[in-house]
Amino acid sequence: MGTDFWGNSVYILPENMNMIDAEFIEHSYKVLPVILSLCGASSSFLLYTFGSKIIFQFKVSTLGKKIYSFLNKKWFFDKVYNEHIGQFFFRFGYNVSYKIIDRGIIEMFAYPYFF
Repeated sequence: MGTDFWGNSVYILPENMNMIDAEFIEHSYKVLPVILSLCGASSSFLLYTFGSKIIFQFKVSTLGKKIYSFLNKKWFFDKVYNEHIGQFFFRFGYNVSYKIIDRGIIEMFAYPYFF
């Protein structure tokens, strides 16, 4: 932002320029993510260290069971998605892109005297 080293080699449209807006934001808004992260980390440390009974009572309550069930199903959805859909595309990309294109067609053009 402060130098003209790159010149016009990387052009960003003025309506997409966010760095100028970020320069004039108040300092308290810039520090807010750090403060909230530290508050969350310290409160989780204090709860797990000194409030284990409170956490257990919340876990066995009706609301706690519903929240736990929702988060557990979300993890299960991610697991199913990664194992069935994600792995399918990884295998497909490996077999098509790597085996057929990289090892097949490119090698035929690169070394025609071997065939």
